[in-house]
Parts: sequence; C-alpha cells; structure tokens
Amino acid sequence: MASMTRTFVAAPIPAARAEKLARLRASLADDLPAARWSDPAQAHVTLAFLGDVRDVELFDICREIERAVAGFEPFELSITGLGAFPAESNPRTLWVGLAGPELGRLFELQASVASAATRAGMPPRDDRFHPHITIARFQDRGDSAEAVASAIKSRRDWSAGSFKIAEVVTFASNLTPKGPIYDPLATVSLIGDRSRK
Repeated sequence: MASMTRTFVAAPIPAARAEKLARLRASLADDLPAARWSDPAQAHVTLAFLGDVRDVELFDICREIERAVAGFEPFELSITGLGAFPAESNPRTLWVGLAGPELGRLFELQASVASAATRAGMPPRDDRFHPHITIARFQDRGDSAEAVASAIKSRRDWSAGSFKIAEVVTFASNLTPKGPIYDPLATVSLIGDRSRK
C-alpha cells in the first residue's frame, strides 16, 4: 500500500497575533471546559483540505500550488469576532473571523489554491470556504451550546488586530493523542510576480 500524508494548504498566522489568540483561549477556558483547544502557535487560515495524499504525488501538488499563488501580492486582514460551525446551537467548531477591505483577495487566493490542487489530481475535500481560524472543537456539542453562544455574544467586538497574509504553506497533519502537529512541506511567498502563474 502506498504511503500517505494527511495534507492541507493554509496561510499561517504570525506569532504576534497567535499570542492574542492564546490570551483569548485563556479567557474562555473556564467557561468552555468541554473544548479541545487548538494550539495558537499553529494557528492558520485553511485554504484547502486535501485529506490523505499519496507521498509520490506531494511534489506535484506543491509545485502546482506554488505556480498558482506566487503571483499574488501580500494583503492585510483583521482577526475579529467569534462564531461556531455548523451553528451556535450545535457547535462542533469554535472559530475567530477574518474581515477587512482586502477580504476579497483571500477568496481569490483560496480559489487559486483549490484550482491548483484539482489540476494536480487532489481536489479539496470540501468546496465551501468561510474565512476563519479554528480555535477549538467540541465532541459533546449539546452540553456546550449555551456556553458557546454566551462566549460568542460577549466577544462580538473582540479583535486581535490586523496581519498580512504573505505566504501559503502546504502542511502535513500528523494526528497525535495530544492533538495534531503540522509540519510544513512547502512554503510559497506571495511576491506579486504574475508571470509565474
């Protein structure tokens, strides 16, 4: 059987903003005891989840993604507000949102990544895209719903400030008992060179 790597493509969150996510996590921890918290140091905006990819195909996928995104210029977004998937009344995932005048460029970047992955034979596992950063997950959603709704309502104006999306990383996701560990496979800086697309 071919060796496989659980793979996704994302824009990482800078350390200074990750520290603010860590402070948010600390402020929410007592109110959300059922949460399984994401590591703020690994915070990212997922652009495409590819699932299990055969190792022999990883190089081609990384190369296609590099070609697709290197032509984009860096752009700025703000981290603000909280929400839950699929709904506050049935939370499976707690997230912080993204906003700003350049949010449309994130959608363009995501579409380019998804197209590149599809060309390489690994279309994203989910074609929906809602810009966010996952901060926690819940197994027992029913018991958490009221607390999650309260946390979201009380922090509607919360913000971690702005940051630049300046690179796209293809990650290997290694699942461990203590949570996933993300290892970069390839990093592409957004350099605005459209001739590389």
